[in-house]
Amino acid sequence: MRMARIFLPESVGSDSRRARSDGRGGDAGRLADGGEQSGNAFPKYPDLDDPFEDDGPSAIQLLLSVGQEAGTIVWLDWSGEEYLGATRAALTRACARLGLAAPAWDDETERRILDHLGDRLERGGLLPPLLVSIDEQLAARGMRLLLIDIDSDSYQLVPVNADLFARVVGGEGEGFTLRSAGGA
Repeated sequence: MRMARIFLPESVGSDSRRARSDGRGGDAGRLADGGEQSGNAFPKYPDLDDPFEDDGPSAIQLLLSVGQEAGTIVWLDWSGEEYLGATRAALTRACARLGLAAPAWDDETERRILDHLGDRLERGGLLPPLLVSIDEQLAARGMRLLLIDIDSDSYQLVPVNADLFARVVGGEGEGFTLRSAGGA
């Protein structure tokens, strides 16, 4: 079975308690697909250290960078999770930093989706159903998962209370649209 990857900002992904994909904990330097991490394996978008010698970052890029640095916005690479549960772990930290009650996640979420997809799993195929499941779990607790769509192949996610979600979902600005990460 192939595993996809998730890349978290360095401030979120550096937690020494990260678990391997087999759930036993251990070597955070080994990726679920057997690859090795090297240097800063958790890229940020955009990098706040970039001099932006061209036109500079847009307002939404700056907002996303600040949110990622603060751990309130979760950045995911389109290809998936680095280890099972990584997305839920990052969202738990984001909830805590935003003052939201930490959800009691279904610890079998990823495994159930992987079992359902079986041999049909393609690279990047875990995240869409995973985000739907996470959004449903948050909705059961009065929260939702907001996707900040910047027309990119990455995911920018923020857990928010359901009332705020209802007010902002569908909103647009220069270079972004606020969408439901769960598709509903």
